[in-house]
Amino acid sequence: MTDDLKKVTTRKNKYGQKPEVDYFRFNSYDYFLYTEFLRLSSGVPKSMKISFFYFPERTEKVLNGSILYHPKVRKITELDLRTVESDVSDNALHQLECESITVRSSTITNSGINRILKEWQDGLRSTRYLKVVSDDVQKAEIMDGVSKRTLQRGVWEIKNRYNVSATVIVSRVPTNLYDSKPTFEFAVS
Repeated sequence: MTDDLKKVTTRKNKYGQKPEVDYFRFNSYDYFLYTEFLRLSSGVPKSMKISFFYFPERTEKVLNGSILYHPKVRKITELDLRTVESDVSDNALHQLECESITVRSSTITNSGINRILKEWQDGLRSTRYLKVVSDDVQKAEIMDGVSKRTLQRGVWEIKNRYNVSATVIVSRVPTNLYDSKPTFEFAVS
């Protein structure tokens, strides 16, 4: 931790209140840095983005996915980990209560994504957007047992018990620079 950060984290607040921070954006893989800033803030941030654009660093390192178990991170409205590879597991993804989640992880499985879709259809999840970039995205496994209407190849409409529609896209073709792997995308209409 840098000396400047140490000063901020040890500074005495004359009012005895922690600052409220709505948006966290980190360009670092430092797990301690995230947890320290979350500890020092009050309330739950609306958005958290962890990104890293220096290509060699981004391809050599993996983000510690255990940050998703932090109580504040679980309840963030928008979580964006799109530009960093992570070791996020099915369980870590499943326990999130975020409305919008974007993650790159080779450890999330097709059955983990399938579980989230089924729970959304049953009305158990408030997720409005989910994008997972992974090594092995398989349409058949992800959509197994999910009530759906095919719109075109790799694109479906699904509805939940409240008749809310969402679009599911499973693509084996990279959609942009950051998504050089197969992609799953879910979005409420």
